Formats: sequence, C-alpha cells, structure tokens
Amino acid sequence: GKLLGSKDSLRAHIIGVHQRQNQGWKCTICNKTLSTSSNRKTHILTHYGTKPHTCTACKRRFTDKSNLNRHFRNFHLNSAITSKQLGQNPQNVSSHLYSPKAQRSLGDMSA
Repeated sequence: GKLLGSKDSLRAHIIGVHQRQNQGWKCTICNKTLSTSSNRKTHILTHYGTKPHTCTACKRRFTDKSNLNRHFRNFHLNSAITSKQLGQNPQNVSSHLYSPKAQRSLGDMSA
C-alpha cells in the first residue's frame, strides 16, 4: 500500500487513482480510453513516434519496455542458444537469422 501524510492526500489519491480507474484514462489526442495512467502515457508516445527503449543487441527501438523485453527474448536470446547449437559458426547463425521465417517474425526493423 501507499502511505499518505494527510486526509487531503488520501482524498486526492482515492479520486485520482481509484475513482478515476472506473472512468478510464482518456488520451488527450485521440480520446481513446485506457485502463491506467501508465498505459495512457505509453499510448501517447505512439502519437509522437517516441520510442525511448532501445535494444542493445540490434538498436531497434520500442515505445513500451515490455515489447523490448519480448523482442530480446524472441530474437536475441533464442539466437544465442541457436549459435551454440550450430557450433558458433557465424555463417550458420547468419543464415538462420536471415531465414524467411526469421524475417517474417522481425518485420520492418526500421519501424
């Protein structure tokens, strides 16, 4: 739970967090209703093309950290395992990463 210093703080917290959730959080740009303030903040980034989370392995950028984590798990973590399975031969790893299946999964990396 959250410790609040006064009745006014408690009242503001209840209205701002708990009662507000019933109404949802509206995007100020497109009026889409989101379930949490955090989801609204992330959603608003999509309107500006802001992608603050960058993959350290390939430099692809993401609006949401959970998407970055999923990307890393699916493409780079699996690639590290694959390179062990392929005997760490760069040519084998490269052909695996650029296979049609991998390319379909990667989609447009510049987006």
